[in-house]
Order: sequence, then C-alpha cells, then structure tokens
Amino acid sequence: MASVTASLFETLEVKAQLGRAFLPEDEALGQPRVAIISDALWRTRLGADPSVLGRSLQLDRQAFTIVGVMPPLFAYPHASDVAYPDSPQKRTDVWLPLRLNAAQKSDRALGGGGTAIARLRPRVALRQAQVEMSAVEAQLDLLYPPDARGWTAYL
Repeated sequence: MASVTASLFETLEVKAQLGRAFLPEDEALGQPRVAIISDALWRTRLGADPSVLGRSLQLDRQAFTIVGVMPPLFAYPHASDVAYPDSPQKRTDVWLPLRLNAAQKSDRALGGGGTAIARLRPRVALRQAQVEMSAVEAQLDLLYPPDARGWTAYL
C-alpha cells in the first residue's frame, strides 16, 4: 500500500486502465475514502471484474471505494527502480490519496517523510538540476531543527 498525491500518476505519465486516477479533492481531509488498485490485485483477488469501480475495499477495518485500476506493469513505488530497503513489500497493490492536515503540510518533521517525484523540463541537464536541488536543500536545512535536517534529493 502506498499513500500518494493526486499528481503522482500524471507526473509518471501513467493512466488508469479502468476508472480514474486521484483528483486533488481526494486528498482533502473529510472526503470519502477512495483507493486505486493494481492490475494484479484486480485479476487475482477480484476476478478481473470490469464492474469493480465503486466497489468497497476493506483496509484496516475501513471501507474505501475503488475508483481505478492501474495498468499491468505499474507497481510504483515497490517493484520499481526506487529502492525501499526497509520495506517488506515487493510490489504495490493499493494506492490511497495522501491526506495531510495543515500542520503536517507545513512542518517536514510531522509529514512522516516520503519521496517527491518530479520531471525535468526539456533541455535541463541532470547535473545542473542536482546542483540547484542541493542549494534548495541547504536553504531548507536552515529552517528546521537538527533532527529534521539532512533530506537529500537524488536525481
């Protein structure tokens, strides 16, 4: 399971094979709980039922409405080229919208960590982008206490 922002799928240029990706309003606290499932989960546990959209999925004793099914090879963040050495997960089968309260959005120590994904603009060199991100990181470190410093961007 992975909690992600609504912009993740667009950034990675992947579309749901059935249904939809998350909408920005899905991230708002108090909105109905929704989930996107993997093709593997859809096929193995739900019989590749094309009417799966709108069905309820139980996770940690909470009901989530299935709004999308991802394409067969999509398994980010697990089973991808991004290393998660501390995770026992081998692939991602369920995505939930990342829902943060105002304090979590404004304080990196409360946000629980995470990974940010972005795309380079055309004709931007990877080395130049890394230099710029390192400068941003150094400036951000000045704003936080020592235990919330040291975040690193890998490009």
